[in-house]
Order: sequence, then C-alpha cells, then structure tokens
Amino acid sequence: MNPHLERVLDAMADAGFDVLLLGRESNSRYVTMADRLSVAGSRAFAPGCVVVRETGAVHMLSITDDGIPPDVPPKNLYPISWNPMNILGGITQIEGVADARTIGVDGLTPLFDQLIKGMLPDVQIVDGETLLREVRQAKSDEDVDAIRAAVETVQAAFSAVTEALKLGVTEQELKGAFEERMAVRGSRTPSFEGTFSVADAGKPPRAMPTDRAIKAGDLVHVRVGVLRDGWEGAIARTLGCEAEVPEIPSAHATTIALAVDGANVGDLRATGATVEGVGIGHEEMADGDRLEPGIVLFIENWSDPVLVGDTVLVGEDSPEVLTTLL
Repeated sequence: MNPHLERVLDAMADAGFDVLLLGRESNSRYVTMADRLSVAGSRAFAPGCVVVRETGAVHMLSITDDGIPPDVPPKNLYPISWNPMNILGGITQIEGVADARTIGVDGLTPLFDQLIKGMLPDVQIVDGETLLREVRQAKSDEDVDAIRAAVETVQAAFSAVTEALKLGVTEQELKGAFEERMAVRGSRTPSFEGTFSVADAGKPPRAMPTDRAIKAGDLVHVRVGVLRDGWEGAIARTLGCEAEVPEIPSAHATTIALAVDGANVGDLRATGATVEGVGIGHEEMADGDRLEPGIVLFIENWSDPVLVGDTVLVGEDSPEVLTTLL
C-alpha cells in the first residue's frame, strides 16, 4: 500500500473518521501522488478525492487515468459534472460512503454542506484539514529525497537568473530566464509567484516583477520555488548588478539553528523570520506546532536591503540546510 495512504488511514482510525472528502489538490496528491492537471489551480471546494476507511480504497474525480497511479484502478474514477448533485450522487454509491457516520472535509462551501447533509442526513461533517496537516508534517526519508530533488531543480533555475542579471535586463526577463531553466530541468510549475524585484531602500521585496530595467549598483531580490513531482523546493537570495551584496544578516543563521526537535514554530517566528512548512507544495503551520525530525521548513529573513531564504530540514540536534547556493 502507498505509505502515505497507510498513514492517512491510520489517522482516520484514530480520529474515528469513516470517510475523507478532499477538495484541496495538495491533500489529494499526498494521499495518491496523482498528477491531475484538470483540477490544478484555485477553485471552490469540490470533492475531488474520496478515502474510505472501511475498504481502504481511494476514489478520484477524473475522466482519464492519465497521471493516476496504478493503485487507483479505473473503476475508482468518477466523472466531472457541472451539476454538483451528480458528483455527490456518484460518491454516495461508493462502497462505505452511504453507511458513514463521520465524514472529514478539508474545506466546504454552503452548497456542498447542504447537498451532503441532504443526501446523507445522518452523517456528521468534521474537520479533515487538521488531520491531513498533522499527517503530512513529518516526512519520510523518501519524501525528503523528493524535496532534495526539487531543491536541486530550483537552484539550477536560480542560476539562470544569476547568469541573466546584466545591465538593462528587466525584472520580467529575469523571471523568464528562471522559468525557462525550470522547464528544461523537468518542472513545469512554480510553487508560488516568484519575486524578481529591484531593492528599494526601506521597502520590502515586491511580489510582482515589472518591466523595470536593472541599473548598475542595483540590488535585486529573488524569491523562487518550484514543484517537482508535486514536492516543493524554494530559495531566496539578494543579487547585485555591478554591486557588492551586503552580508547575510546573522539573524538568519540564528533562526535556522532553532529548527530542532522540540522547538515550536512560534519560537522561530519570534526572531522576526517568516517560517512556512514545505512538502507537497506549501504546508500551513501554526505557531504552536511542535517541530520534530523530518519536518521541512522554508525560513526567510528580510533585513533591509537583504532578502535571504532557505529550505531547511529539522533535525534532532541540529538542522540541515537543503539549499546550498550562497
């Protein structure tokens, strides 16, 4: 059995969940490692993946088996429909769903809330997102290897930005250099909208690149991430165009050193750093979340004018910085 699915089924048993209805593609991909382009991007909640504890089976919303792993057979695929009642009608026919008493969801709209309760009047709808966050936090060795591969890709694409940084090049052209190299290295999707912005004194890095041309003496903030086979790798650095880049602030190393077993996420954020979870894309973490070996973080510091960010593996006694570009 897929080890991720096994972990999810064990967590469902501990929590008393009979069924999970998953609408977030990152959660569905964690459970199945399916690569469904048809449901990529932001959208309102819709049950795109169904996990049934009684049977151990996974059912997915798809009209094709392209990108669907072999352990999800074609008979476990249900079709897309513009009518949500048709989608839920098909789901209620899945073995183990009609008899469910507790269904976890990772999001919900008022419409689907009404439809689920109408079709399954005796069911209790509970929070499934918290369960998935807890299951996904600590990574296996295989998961960490996949993140290392994503980090290798993002660093190769970052190098293209360094090569392209010359007088007169625009912020948008730097973005183009990054995404071209990213695609050549086998990743078709940034994990977030990259930052390619000239540093303006006293102002934080801008999120959106423009047609602004780089001049001699400019510092440039670059914050980029990629998804490789669903896993994220991210890095942030400050580059100089015919300019010396100030040293990375010592606060960054101080924050990274705190990423060890037993610390809380809030301990790291208290240093002024931005700290987020890394895994199948971005993984939300609360201040009170306790760190343990296997958790991967993106730790970023901005100390005007220097932006720096690294992908970091939490360790038992000391962390490992997975990003190596200086």
